[in-house]
Amino acid sequence: MEDIDFNEDGIVDEEDFKLLVDNMFTANPLFDISIPKDGLVDHEDVSRFLMIWNSIID
Repeated sequence: MEDIDFNEDGIVDEEDFKLLVDNMFTANPLFDISIPKDGLVDHEDVSRFLMIWNSIID
């Protein structure tokens, strides 16, 4: 599973989501979590983040 704890505090939460959104429309490879990686942080990465986050909190 993709590591979406972007701030590396051991918790996946709103802070990690904010970091992802703050990097929208950049080419930052840390936040390019879509499959396949496309070199751009966009709605596909947000969707994947939410899918992973939802599976963690269930």
